[in-house]
Amino acid sequence: MELGNVEAALEPLEAAQKLKPKDRDVNIDLAEAYEEAGQVAKAIEVWKRIHAMVKDDPTQAGIVERHILQLQKKLPPKATASKK
Repeated sequence: MELGNVEAALEPLEAAQKLKPKDRDVNIDLAEAYEEAGQVAKAIEVWKRIHAMVKDDPTQAGIVERHILQLQKKLPPKATASKK
């Protein structure tokens, strides 16, 4: 999917997620769209919600956890406060 198409899809996906916040498929679509649009922090937030939905399934929870860890590696390093 091209970036323009992904960004155009974000608004309806966000609206769908608000209507059906516990719908796993809607959340997965939204998380993947955020990833494709380069909005990694937002994607991680949604994947964490998905993790809460699948936490009772060790296989699914593990897959989501590993995906979150991979995405966290794509975040820019946090600026550290300089010590005086």
